[in-house]
Amino acid sequence: MYKYDAFLKTLNSNPIVPVVVIDNYQDVLPLADILLENKCKIIEITLRTERALDSIKLLKDKDYDIIVGAGTVLSSEMFRMSEDAGVDFVVSPGTTKDLLKYAATSKTPYLPGVMTSSEILKLKMHGFTIQKFFPASIAGGINALKTYASVYGDVKFCPTGGVSAENYKDFLALPNICAVGGTWIAPKEKIASHDWETIRQNLKVLFS
Repeated sequence: MYKYDAFLKTLNSNPIVPVVVIDNYQDVLPLADILLENKCKIIEITLRTERALDSIKLLKDKDYDIIVGAGTVLSSEMFRMSEDAGVDFVVSPGTTKDLLKYAATSKTPYLPGVMTSSEILKLKMHGFTIQKFFPASIAGGINALKTYASVYGDVKFCPTGGVSAENYKDFLALPNICAVGGTWIAPKEKIASHDWETIRQNLKVLFS
């Protein structure tokens, strides 16, 4: 799958993915400015708010040099709307037959969520060898991923859910990790209150 070869390179080049929840869609612009200012060129905007798709459209309309993903995609309809908004990749916390069927015909890279060995194997058999490991802390964390490295050698993971400033380096040190995602970088409440300085400092720690 060519699109997934390119997607893996994208994640390898951008291994720390801010996962964000945006209430006021216009807040995405100052947030993107701060990300780019600190050499972070990727963002996952979760579809957990009414204006999430509007924030994606705004970033794309303004032609920001940033890779934009849509997260918390729960159906093929949400997948389609994300594509219409111009996203570069789509992420779901789990998978369904509906999502897999749609993703198989889509040109947009899809990062499906897994939690168990059976789910990993099923997605691998469908050709998805880049998977979101979620929620990482509950699903076994680093120890589970170490085990999966020996069992599913060709599968790469992007763990989220429990990844933090304290442990992200430990995850990235594993051979089967292509990237990590986290909400700690730009927390929802910091975006909503326009506490850009805290977000800026979080990024400086990661990208300095």
